[in-house]
Amino acid sequence: MMSQLVSDTAVLRLLPRSAEVLPDWDRVSPPTPAMQAALMEYLKAVDDDQLLGDMVRCLNSTHSGFRTLMLKTTSAR
Repeated sequence: MMSQLVSDTAVLRLLPRSAEVLPDWDRVSPPTPAMQAALMEYLKAVDDDQLLGDMVRCLNSTHSGFRTLMLKTTSAR
């Protein structure tokens, strides 16, 4: 999922800081605290449901179950 953050425009528009925290990631290790913080910062600030839906659909197409996870996560914010 994290590697798709910088390659998909729908994702990058919603999570722009992700590109800043991903360059040193080896894509094998778990996401760093900085990566997790960047994701949570943007999820808490989402005010465009259409853009969130675009991002969720995109990520769910590569990671089954991601839609459910994101909907539960954003509804808890």
